[in-house]
Amino acid sequence: MPNRTAPRWRQSGVDGFPIGFGPVTLRKGVWLPWRVFIMPKVEIGEYATIGAGSVINKSVPAYALAAGMPAKVISENGRHLRPMDYEQKWAKVLEIVDELAEFLEYQGAQLTMSDDNHGRLIQVVHNNHFPNTKVRIVRSYEDRVSNCNVLISLSKIDSDLQRFLTSSDIAWFDIENSHASLTNHPMVEQVRNYFSRYGVRFSVETDEVF
Repeated sequence: MPNRTAPRWRQSGVDGFPIGFGPVTLRKGVWLPWRVFIMPKVEIGEYATIGAGSVINKSVPAYALAAGMPAKVISENGRHLRPMDYEQKWAKVLEIVDELAEFLEYQGAQLTMSDDNHGRLIQVVHNNHFPNTKVRIVRSYEDRVSNCNVLISLSKIDSDLQRFLTSSDIAWFDIENSHASLTNHPMVEQVRNYFSRYGVRFSVETDEVF
């Protein structure tokens, strides 16, 4: 019988209540949304995706999709992934940038968007939150175009161009390599946050992920 002299709100493992502890292991690239509970002694494999509100009481293999209470593996070996070609990736980048533009307008910024041979250009007019800023989104950055404050490139930006952009005081994002410059420009945080919503993280020269 439990010790009845103990406070009633406390369940003691010594009295046989099901209390346990153990490590939880999250491998590289795991996606955990809101209200996910992970029980002790569970391992979630690399790039596994967990559904919102799930309770994970068993280990989940790498590249699996699991959801539910308790969670069940719905898809294994990455079968739920939808490979994207270059044009689809470019369309997704523009979609993210369009959402960012809508948010900036909601914050009171006046802006214009235009497309040219390089890609898309967003010009933000100064308000209480942001200074006058030009954000250029390109498929690849090969020409040394300097008429912007923030550059977002879908393709790799090589080290020489990185140095040129940094020396020109242009903040840059290299999506292919998940790499970005370290700068205090206020628009950088907005770009970073919107790409982060889609799981895109950028590392900087210090090798820290932000």
